[in-house]
Amino acid sequence: MLKIETYDFWTGNESENYFQPAIAVTADNNQLIMTLQTFSGIGDTYGPVECSISNDNSKSWSKPMPIPALAHRNINPQITEGVADVRPFFHAQTQTILALGCNSFYGTKGNLCNGQGEAVDHYRQIPVYAIRDADGNWSERGELSHPFFAKCTNWRVACTQIVMLPNGKLLIPLYYLPDSSDGCYSACTLLANYDGKKITVETVGAPITSTAGRGILEPSLINFADKFYLTLRAEDGCGYVTTSNNGLDWEPHTPWCWDSGEQLAMPTTQQHWLTLGNKLYLFYTRKATKNQDVVRWRAPIFMAEVDPVKNCLIEATEQVVLPLRRKANIPYLLGNFHVTNLTPDRALISDAPIWYKVTKGATPADDYISEYESMVTVAEVKLPTRNLKNSLEK
Repeated sequence: MLKIETYDFWTGNESENYFQPAIAVTADNNQLIMTLQTFSGIGDTYGPVECSISNDNSKSWSKPMPIPALAHRNINPQITEGVADVRPFFHAQTQTILALGCNSFYGTKGNLCNGQGEAVDHYRQIPVYAIRDADGNWSERGELSHPFFAKCTNWRVACTQIVMLPNGKLLIPLYYLPDSSDGCYSACTLLANYDGKKITVETVGAPITSTAGRGILEPSLINFADKFYLTLRAEDGCGYVTTSNNGLDWEPHTPWCWDSGEQLAMPTTQQHWLTLGNKLYLFYTRKATKNQDVVRWRAPIFMAEVDPVKNCLIEATEQVVLPLRRKANIPYLLGNFHVTNLTPDRALISDAPIWYKVTKGATPADDYISEYESMVTVAEVKLPTRNLKNSLEK
């Protein structure tokens, strides 16, 4: 079994509740960079993107400070543009941190307002980013663009994992909603050039589609043993996996299953990848015996080893990474998490367990969140010494 230790930061007892924590490792593991956002307790409504730094392997973190390029902008008196679902990545060739997410729009009541309500025109969601150089300075905001997405209602890079290729180029997974679609998102990957100052999309990969629910959402990518693996969120009760030899053209996606063939219930929550030693792991939430009252079964977060030949999970290897917690018998929700390697045998998993109490009104429309809190939680996962020794000897 892998060794797991957890640490809590910025708990709900303080004045600000944080959400969406994600960590990147700088050169030689000298410093960790965390992006995160405040949370208002209303739907998917977040404050400006902030940045915190750790110089002791995530045992402590600096006070989060705003990233100016990813601040809120007032579009008009009714609409504010924010940035959400940001994930940071270290790019070795340019020694920069790339913070990549997408814009989002909020109405006067603080609610998510992407083209709906309050008599506003539709505003497109597009991928945006900011770059932190080796001296710690943040760039202006950048936006991804490509003619393929010109007529898309939305196209989003959200809560993702990207791959840095040996030549410095990027493979970026995303999902998009064409104007002519039936409301179902498709997913694909982009091949992009990155020079430390700008992302330039070169190639748009083949679409991955589904007609169930909202289609395919929040894809995450990894390169393992000369093959690319993509895990996909969907809303038909399953999570999905597909593979590719070039990172752009994909095999038909199949539901995640145990090695016994039993299908896992992974409804509408993201999954992410990690390598430890010479093995591939998936991190995910699923329906289990003790989480029947958890919305979307969004806690705990599990991990299991992937069989890269059968594209399934090895059930005997499953472990809880971030546990299900409760307060006043109400569960904390997980799911908007991120994973990153510190070394080939050590990794960090970050999330913000969020708790809220709903006060019932006369009708369901009158229900409201009367209390809420969150905490930033980081789990360190590492190979036991004997497993590390064995993997090095192979």
